[in-house]
Amino acid sequence: MKCKTRQEHTDGHFKKIKKWCEDNCISLATGKEFQYCPEENTIYYNKRYGDEKTIFTLLHECGHASIRKSGGYREKFRTQHKALNDGRVDGSLGWRVDVLREEFEAWRIGLELSKDMGMQLDEDEYDKHASGLLKMYCMWVANPKDYEEM
Repeated sequence: MKCKTRQEHTDGHFKKIKKWCEDNCISLATGKEFQYCPEENTIYYNKRYGDEKTIFTLLHECGHASIRKSGGYREKFRTQHKALNDGRVDGSLGWRVDVLREEFEAWRIGLELSKDMGMQLDEDEYDKHASGLLKMYCMWVANPKDYEEM
């Protein structure tokens, strides 16, 4: 479906995401980067990212929040959960692969959420944006020292 993420719809999309966050007791706050912080139950976002990419990435962060809140996170991403208490696991290949798996899942769920919220997005652009970021994560999994900022 072609894009309804341009300026004339961006405000409406943002309002829908904001309402979804409120309904799920998640705070939205501006920050340097996009990130869901489960400890604070907050999604941080950077408006200077551009309207379309901001909407896409906010949906992705909502996907992370949904994954964490849905139950089963501990079983689904065992190595990530284990790393919270075991520093030897943090940063391991298994941990990085778990991070990558969650990233793929968050993009998938973000698109599902957009449909649940009644948004009409350009799914090709959404996929293109997601693919570019997922590519970087894949490169980080293989070569973590080259991508320490991830």
